[in-house]
Amino acid sequence: MSLVKTRGLKFTYPMAKGEVLRGVDLKVESGELVLIIGSSGSGKSTLLKVLSGISPYLTGGTLAGEVRVLGKNMKRRRERNEVPGRVFYMPQEPEYYIIFRRAITEATVPYLEESSKLRQAELLGQKALRKWLPQISPNSHTATLSAGEKQRLVLSHLEASTSELYLLDEPMTHLDAEGRELFRRCLTEKVRQGGAAVIVTPSPEGYWELIQRANKVLLMEGGRIGPLPEPVHCVDNVRSWSRTPETPLEVRSPSPTKFKRSENPGGRLRLSGKSSRREVPQRGKSERYEVRKRCPIIEVHSLEVSCGNRELFTGLTFAIFEGEVFLIKGRNGSGKTTLIRTLLGFVKPQRGVLKAPWIGESGWRGGSGLKVGYLPQNPMDIFTCETLIEDLRLSWAKGRRSEPFSFASRKFIRALYLEGLEKEDPFNLSAGQRQRAAIASVLIGFPQITFLDEPTRGMDRKSYVALKRMLGELSPTTTIIISTHTDLFDSLGDKVLILDGGGEGV
Repeated sequence: MSLVKTRGLKFTYPMAKGEVLRGVDLKVESGELVLIIGSSGSGKSTLLKVLSGISPYLTGGTLAGEVRVLGKNMKRRRERNEVPGRVFYMPQEPEYYIIFRRAITEATVPYLEESSKLRQAELLGQKALRKWLPQISPNSHTATLSAGEKQRLVLSHLEASTSELYLLDEPMTHLDAEGRELFRRCLTEKVRQGGAAVIVTPSPEGYWELIQRANKVLLMEGGRIGPLPEPVHCVDNVRSWSRTPETPLEVRSPSPTKFKRSENPGGRLRLSGKSSRREVPQRGKSERYEVRKRCPIIEVHSLEVSCGNRELFTGLTFAIFEGEVFLIKGRNGSGKTTLIRTLLGFVKPQRGVLKAPWIGESGWRGGSGLKVGYLPQNPMDIFTCETLIEDLRLSWAKGRRSEPFSFASRKFIRALYLEGLEKEDPFNLSAGQRQRAAIASVLIGFPQITFLDEPTRGMDRKSYVALKRMLGELSPTTTIIISTHTDLFDSLGDKVLILDGGGEGV
């Protein structure tokens, strides 16, 4: 039975200049796994919204062509109303899926449908939390969870679901290696049981095992969908097709400066390896750039930070110097975002010393004379204006104005592939476009210190390369601190701090 059938499917958002979907033909049978790869803004998320019934009925817009889901005509209200409950839809941003304040409540809800007893459903919810989020308390506030933890919480719903069709929008964006493996096992079991799954992603990286198992691997560009070129159907060829030759996926500095846990009981992190004053390989062009080491811009001594009853790290000691690229890495829930917010002065540590020009006794105080740029995990928090160009102008005006706005805006718009989006409302952009726009908004102020919290959210391979190149060019004039669960920035990093949720580094 065809669970999804579209023919000549077209869709246009209200006030949009053109069609987002331009004649999509797609067929998905029961028990099939379909992977759709497409660049940012190609229409992937819109396709899933149409198949789930969200568009145009909640978003507005014009729908044309044939679209049937589970045999129901999605253009007819009576038939469309029979689909919810039989389709599981996971949006790109997991925070839009989560409803309840407590993690245990959110994890319990999917089991209420199959269990008439609340206590039994709660026990199943607790079991799901232990599997997907073992490091958090069941009473944790969902708003305090990291993006990776939120995605894991949503995926616990996937495991509990008995739907026939699974529509998953970039389901592994925020997941660490362990979370990805959990997801792959869960999805494979759903398909084995006869369900069908459609996954969209901007890049095949991280999906190699699913590509091997997929019944179809399709390419989406410009609102149209079709098969990948024949030579790239096998996994090895998809790998090479998706990479840029001069920027391999995992590049590590030959002798990266890292932090290791000392032998003392407090678990203090100490600097080890080669001298912290060293040359950074292949930064910018072929020339080598020596990081300037004068006074540290951030000093951390015996820092201890907790979130609720959970101790994130203790005995944390390190220094960040002007011009360095400092990487904070770790699994989901290890405290990467909390550490960045602590370094900014937004979170007050329980113990220890934190010295930075913008931090006073009560936290962030500003007025230091230093321009500080911050990209939060959710790029929606960046935008305040009705158009992208207005947001860029505002950020530039608040920054150092190192270059005229006309020149700076053109540079960042071109470098981050934002041409043609200048007059668009940032809230109407795709997730990948919005992420690139937020990064441009932060960097156009030419901050002297830049904090980037998981900056690759929703990005395709081309965008990864562009961002990496740009940061390499900017690093001599700005100190850059990046939190990430990937290896994409390893070749840029002067120092790497690896958190494991207990203040330990490797």
